[in-house]
Amino acid sequence: MVRKLTEEHDVACAHLAMDMISAPVAMFDLDDRLVYWNAAFLRLSNHMAPSIRHGALFIDLLKLLIENGEIADALMDDQAAWIAQRLEDRATGCAVIRRWSDGRVYHVHEQPTGAGGTIGVWTEISTFDVQPSLRDVANVLNNQLQIIQGALELALLSPATDRRENLRMALAACQTCAVESQKLAVQSEARITLLAAKA
Repeated sequence: MVRKLTEEHDVACAHLAMDMISAPVAMFDLDDRLVYWNAAFLRLSNHMAPSIRHGALFIDLLKLLIENGEIADALMDDQAAWIAQRLEDRATGCAVIRRWSDGRVYHVHEQPTGAGGTIGVWTEISTFDVQPSLRDVANVLNNQLQIIQGALELALLSPATDRRENLRMALAACQTCAVESQKLAVQSEARITLLAAKA
């Protein structure tokens, strides 16, 4: 009984920590079904919010956003081709800039997990310059991923074997994202230095 209460407390703490993150975060399983999201992910889109539930397919959520004209990038291109490219980018793990019809701009960073799922972080960069610095984007992303990593480490205290394994996979993905975003920051700094030297 005490063990079950401790597990429930640890999971509740992890969820609370994730909800404190201002960036939308979502985790999808091997079949690309939604298994976790934070409160900010619910606020990403008023049209999508009612469809956010455990087991919702990523493709269905994406199509809902496109049908409601929320993703400006998808409105400018052939939608079928845009969706195919979006799914291909997602499968390989990527960081891209997505523009929304209402003027918001998001740096979307998605990373495959070891179990075949995907974890994604949508960092709003609308307040940055029109052409945001890669270094700034990478630093914001890195900070968000460090917070996610801390929250997932708390959840690992849970004794539930399946949950612990899934969370370990998510934690590994977060650690990979943090390393890659740090590399992006270093590359961006080198680029800025090179451009300054040429000027």
